[in-house]
Amino acid sequence: FDSSVNREPLEVKLGEGSLIPGFEKGLLDMTPNEKKTIVIAKEEAYGEKRKELFQSVKKSDLPEDLKSKVEVNMALMATNADGSEKQLRVAEVKEDEIVVDANHPL
Repeated sequence: FDSSVNREPLEVKLGEGSLIPGFEKGLLDMTPNEKKTIVIAKEEAYGEKRKELFQSVKKSDLPEDLKSKVEVNMALMATNADGSEKQLRVAEVKEDEIVVDANHPL
């Protein structure tokens, strides 16, 4: 998540649906300059991990300089057909393939 440590405070508008529900609820009734740690249940955030967002990728399909360096929890960036990018996490490394996870990291 983002932080305003050593920067100007973050500015958000509540009630517009731009924040995950648990974070928005945690901000309610805060006062200016108040610091707070908010613990958010997955049901109030991004939900359960979806199995269909795990995918096997052959190591032979990876860029040459990445093949020997790939490791579990490594962050990767994939480019979609429309040019948009998607962050992935390496969930498993096998002999000839890796399993990537496209679920939200939080």
